[in-house]
Amino acid sequence: MIEPSRLLAMLAAHAREHGDLVCHWLPERVINYRRFWSRVERASARLQGEWGVLSGQTIAYVGNSHPDILVLYAALIRIGASFMPLEDKPADSYLHWMNQADISLVIVNEVTHIKNKPTQSLPLLLADWCHFHPEIIDEDPSQPSLLLPVAAHEIDHLSLNELCVKLPARSATNWLTGPIFTLETLTNSVLPALRDLQTLHFSAIEQMAPDTVPKLTE
Repeated sequence: MIEPSRLLAMLAAHAREHGDLVCHWLPERVINYRRFWSRVERASARLQGEWGVLSGQTIAYVGNSHPDILVLYAALIRIGASFMPLEDKPADSYLHWMNQADISLVIVNEVTHIKNKPTQSLPLLLADWCHFHPEIIDEDPSQPSLLLPVAAHEIDHLSLNELCVKLPARSATNWLTGPIFTLETLTNSVLPALRDLQTLHFSAIEQMAPDTVPKLTE
C-alpha cells in the first residue's frame, strides 16, 4: 500500500488499478479516479507549458471552494511548485495573505482582478488537453507544498508528511460543504477518503470547468 503522503504515486496507482471507482461527485458531474489523475496530468502540463509556472514558485488560488483545486494542488506538487489556497476570502484578506508570500501567479474562479499579479482562470486550467510534456519533479513528501493561512500574520508551510502524520483510520465525512483547504478538512476527510478510494461529495457549484458533463466521464 502506498502511503498517502506520497500523494502523486497513490493517485497514479489508484488510476491504474481502480480507475472506474468514483473519486468525486457533484450534482453536475462525476469524476472517477482514472479521470482525476488525467486531469492532474493535464493541469501540470498547462501550468508549466502555457502558464510558465516553475519549480520553487508559489501559486495562489482566489475564489469559491471547488473540487478542481485538489487537481491544482496535485499538479503543482508534480512540477515542484507550492500552493496557497485562499478560498472564500474577502478582497482585503486575500491581498494581505498574498503580500506575505512571494506569489508568482494567481488562479481565480471568477472574474477577479488581482492588482499587480498575473492571473489565470481555474476553468481554463482543464478546458482542453495541453500537448506539452512537463518536467516532472521527483515526489518528496518532506518538502513544504502547502502555504496555509492560519492567523492574522501567520502562514503554516506544510509538507504532505506533516499533513498525513496522524490521519484517522477512516474519513470523518465524505460530504464537503465548506472550504476544502483547511487543516481539519484535509486531514479528517479529504486525504483519508483518497487513501481509501472513497468518493468525495461536493455541494452544487455555480461555475464549473468547461469540460464537465452531467455523467461519469472518462
